[in-house]
Amino acid sequence: MANLLPQLKLNEETKWLNNLHSQPLQQKLKDLDLAVKQFFNKIKKKEKANLHFKKKDQGDSFRYPQSIKCENNKAYLPKIGWVKYRASQEIEGTIKQATIKKEGDCWYICIVCTIDKEVSKAKLDKNRAIGIDLAY
Repeated sequence: MANLLPQLKLNEETKWLNNLHSQPLQQKLKDLDLAVKQFFNKIKKKEKANLHFKKKDQGDSFRYPQSIKCENNKAYLPKIGWVKYRASQEIEGTIKQATIKKEGDCWYICIVCTIDKEVSKAKLDKNRAIGIDLAY
């Protein structure tokens, strides 16, 4: 499907796709591909598989997998430009992707970063050790 995007952008009926950056379009196609694969895997395993069609104004989001810049509480989104945002915390590390989503009447930006940090090795008392799951 991603190979059809350039042809769709030339088509008169779908010429509006030129207004959008190609990366969010390709990312939506990847999401669709994953959903279809999961659906058919459930059928193959004879599990219950339901299709849920998207409703208007439900789950509105798009993702930029690269080319995001952030400066002074502004994010640069290709084909959109600089957008102000209110930061809940300072951005650390290298920006990997950004997801822009709508919840209610508000739009939010979620920025994913990679951070290189050393994890300190503490001396453990085996009698008092606990397990902690660190997910990065």
